[in-house]
Amino acid sequence: MNQAPLASTIVALGLLPVAVLYVHTFASGFRKTAAHRVTGLLAVAGDLLLSIGYMLYRSFGGQVQGSAFHPTGLVFGFFVFHGSVALVVILLELWIIVSAINYRRTGAMFAHHRWLAKLTFLLWGVTFLSGEAVYMVSYVL
Repeated sequence: MNQAPLASTIVALGLLPVAVLYVHTFASGFRKTAAHRVTGLLAVAGDLLLSIGYMLYRSFGGQVQGSAFHPTGLVFGFFVFHGSVALVVILLELWIIVSAINYRRTGAMFAHHRWLAKLTFLLWGVTFLSGEAVYMVSYVL
């Protein structure tokens, strides 16, 4: 077992409340409750903050000094899959923010919001679960 970087632990734990917000946002969107906007903003902002922050941290060499964990083969492929889907989710979340800003400014509902929300929720769920799996495989098991 390798020592987990503090940043990885913060992100793994920080995404748990984001997951609750994401599920609430998705469910409240069908009921069209007032809380939908608030939880949606918190879920997307929290995920973007944690995801982009962690990607920047890892891109600029954030790692555990002396770590012997170097994924190869299928594990490396899984890491690539997780990172690729995470990038797609970030782009979708940014698209959702732009559509929400447009809605607030013009009052015109974004025509594809439901479709976009379903796709984002599905891919976010895949990314969330695969990210937690990456953490478990890398540092716990």
